[in-house]
Amino acid sequence: NFQNCQRCFWHYRPRNHWKYEWIFFSNDGMVFFCLLLCKIVTLTLKNRIKIERAIMNITQQELAEKVGVSRQTINSIESNRYIPSTTLAIKISNLFNKTVNEIFELEEGD
Repeated sequence: NFQNCQRCFWHYRPRNHWKYEWIFFSNDGMVFFCLLLCKIVTLTLKNRIKIERAIMNITQQELAEKVGVSRQTINSIESNRYIPSTTLAIKISNLFNKTVNEIFELEEGD
């Protein structure tokens, strides 16, 4: 059993979304070092707000007023530049009568 396992922040980030990371841990007074090569995973929150708005035939402004935010916030969410709070995601989902997972999807990118 290794105790006091600690992980350093990565030291070098080469191309191709990989990083090097040092791990060091100790066991019975001996210290071990290990250099790991780890893949960096990028996650994006995709959404169906624009599609659902089209189905309900409402504008960004109308949606914004119904959930209590600005039109710019809705625009930023639709274009994946802004991740909504949990409360806002629930309000939007409830308005469309869908679950949060039906409106928002976490997608792994490059």
